[in-house]
Amino acid sequence: DSDIKVPESLDNGPRYITVKGPLDPLNPADSQFKTSVTWLMGDTSNVLENFSLSIISSLLMDGYGSPLYRNLIEAGLGPDFSPNTGFDGSGKRGVFSVGLNGVKQENVPKVKEAVMETLRQVREKGFDQSKIDGILHQLELSLKHKTANFGMSIIQRLKPGWFNGVDVFDALAWQQTVDTFKAECAKGGYLEGLLEKYLLNDNTLTFTMEPSATYGEDLLAEEAQRLASKKAEAEKMYGSKQEAYDQLKKRELELVEQQMQEQDLSCLPSVHVKDIPRTKPITETRQGSLNNVQVQWREAPTNGLTYFRALSIFKDLPTELRTFVPLFCDALMRIGTKTKSMEEIEDLIKLKTGGVSFGYHACTSPTDTKVCEEGLSLSGFALDQNIPAMYDLVRTIVLETDFDGPKARASLHELVQSAASGGVDTIAESGHAYARRVAEAGISPHGSLLEQTGGISQIKHMVSLASLSEIGDDIIQPLKAIQQLIAANLSNMRVAITCGAESTSINEAALEGFLSSTFSSSSELSSRTQSGLTLTRNAKSFYPLPYQVYYSGLALPTVSYTDSSGAPLAVLAQLLTHKHLHREIRERGGAYGGGAYSRALDGVFGFYSYRDPNPENTIKVLDQVGQWAVDRKWSDRDLEDAKLSVFQALDAPRSVSEEGMTRFVSGVTPDMEQTRRQQLLDVTQEQVRDAAERFLVKGMSNSSMAVLGARKSFVDEAQGWKVQEIGLGGGAASEAEAEAEVATAAV
Repeated sequence: DSDIKVPESLDNGPRYITVKGPLDPLNPADSQFKTSVTWLMGDTSNVLENFSLSIISSLLMDGYGSPLYRNLIEAGLGPDFSPNTGFDGSGKRGVFSVGLNGVKQENVPKVKEAVMETLRQVREKGFDQSKIDGILHQLELSLKHKTANFGMSIIQRLKPGWFNGVDVFDALAWQQTVDTFKAECAKGGYLEGLLEKYLLNDNTLTFTMEPSATYGEDLLAEEAQRLASKKAEAEKMYGSKQEAYDQLKKRELELVEQQMQEQDLSCLPSVHVKDIPRTKPITETRQGSLNNVQVQWREAPTNGLTYFRALSIFKDLPTELRTFVPLFCDALMRIGTKTKSMEEIEDLIKLKTGGVSFGYHACTSPTDTKVCEEGLSLSGFALDQNIPAMYDLVRTIVLETDFDGPKARASLHELVQSAASGGVDTIAESGHAYARRVAEAGISPHGSLLEQTGGISQIKHMVSLASLSEIGDDIIQPLKAIQQLIAANLSNMRVAITCGAESTSINEAALEGFLSSTFSSSSELSSRTQSGLTLTRNAKSFYPLPYQVYYSGLALPTVSYTDSSGAPLAVLAQLLTHKHLHREIRERGGAYGGGAYSRALDGVFGFYSYRDPNPENTIKVLDQVGQWAVDRKWSDRDLEDAKLSVFQALDAPRSVSEEGMTRFVSGVTPDMEQTRRQQLLDVTQEQVRDAAERFLVKGMSNSSMAVLGARKSFVDEAQGWKVQEIGLGGGAASEAEAEAEVATAAV
């Protein structure tokens, strides 16, 4: 296909591009540069070579023991890889890039030098066959892993190559590609030859972003200039300024009129609520006990895989320990033990399992929104024959991670630096989720826990740790305390196993050995957690952040999962999103998106907007949304569409590893699910109107709101706003800037 576009050639030697960029308030003032080195690789229609280059990329930079991680990040040139780092085989030619964030100016040229030296060292030493085997093992398990979106994932994987001349059937012949790859590797020097062919040269593009203190002002000026240019074009097109204004106003009014019209959807093919079964097949599980630990068994076709998940439940966990749980989970996969380095553990994980993970767990009771449990989640999966090895790895990581080791403090310092350096970008990527967490933290115990462990409070905590010159005992001791807490918490654990019926007995023996060798029951913690958290309603919280757009969240308390008055709220959320908020916040307000949501289990109803240039409009819309919903005359078709949207998510296919997990994680029984299902199907217009009156109109006085973005004049403490400084920048901006931003977004 002659129309297939190829990247600009780099065959004539190195090229250098430097652009201005914003300051990152989370990085030290002298470490604000970002730089990367890029090579063009081969034609991606060569499926084998494209596959092999992706393997090389993984070998070079995946994991803490990888050559590029050690020689760039461990060496102190930067805290984290840049977003473009890795191999991209989606274009006509592959692209391989390596870069760093948070680089000092004097270290910018050293990054490229270190990358080139690392590649030369790898070429000379060669690739470790065991690491190659580990990556191939991961790929094998990924194909055995039965996911709900398997078909869509295949299409998404094929699509880029399909549009770039790759034979679809060659791309689908995965086993043939792997067999050919293994045969080439057996000859010796195959991967090293590709590395030399494509990377051991200086046909590179070095892209560097240098910080500019005036970046925001320069961007506004450039946008204002483009806006003026567009106005001049319009005046020239229509003959005069007034005529241009009149014509554009006319078109805008026509657009508004069209947006306000109700669309006739009767001509579109659709399913109907009557097509939805009133009962849903129950996922059969078996409840058992091993070593006084509750075990849920789900026997299902798993392609020879076993899925393990355990929850270690805490009670009254002190806040000073809770905020360290995310760091503890990251540290488990970074520090290593007295007898094994993290590189060795990573290799074993890849060779023996499909992955193991640790994370913070919090869940609300389905019968009482004020009761919330928290703890640590342990999970992993492996081939049935490798289950004992997986348990041994989990036991080693949990019990033997050496927080007193000689490299522990340096490794922890790298972790907090990496977490802090990406804070601004992390919030920008999903700012509405952070705003919602802040809002929910003021009305819900579950929201408060998630804000402390995964919200802005957690980012602020990591920034404070990253600002320390070294990791002291005040950080090490909480991590060790959490480790001891888990090891002594057997009586407050529960486990879920999903496996084939033929491997149940093997799994039972392996699990019993794991539990008896890993955990003890000396803890006095209880598995029932009555929330003792003190909730402070964030009526109007504003977080100054250095963005040109805004992110908003508003939350209201509702009822528990089992309360019958909760079902109309799920339908109401869909009605408001598609019949009102999308038009008012996105189409008329200029935001990228906005909507309503209902969290039945958490007892929360909320609203959000993201990448919003006009937050004042959004706030006004949300203030009036309850009364709008009460006054609205909902049609039968409106209700039908809303219910279909609810059941689209409720009845979506589930991966085999997730079957039975609702009951295990939250305590929601099949009977509870069935009752709620029928309540959702039977929701009426009157129930929706009553829910809007009760929760959105009368309940608005209990709401909690958070807005993230640059501070403007509408953030007035006299109007009830409370500014929460979190040390990431932001500050005041002029009304002229605000007007320029809104005008640019409207264009």
